[in-house]
Amino acid sequence: MQSLLALSGVAQEDKEMARVREWATSVLAGQGTGPLGVKLTTKAYGSLLPTLWWVLNGGHGGDAWRATLEHCKSSRRALPTEFVCRLILVSGLSRKGH
Repeated sequence: MQSLLALSGVAQEDKEMARVREWATSVLAGQGTGPLGVKLTTKAYGSLLPTLWWVLNGGHGGDAWRATLEHCKSSRRALPTEFVCRLILVSGLSRKGH
């Protein structure tokens, strides 16, 4: 019984992560709903970073990764560029076992 509950919990987490990933991707593309839907300010982007970290580290963040890179290229602001650089550095260090 506990294993069935654990499996349903994992499935629910996957669904929630998918919804968050879709939302974050749409916000980065400028298509989000609510106050972030019109323009992603530097302050709003900074507030989104913990969510992006969570989505990208969840193992299913391909769309979010592409949206993050596209947003970085189009925004011409320091914060998105720094975030992408940090992702690349952390990724490289984790592959080398540091």
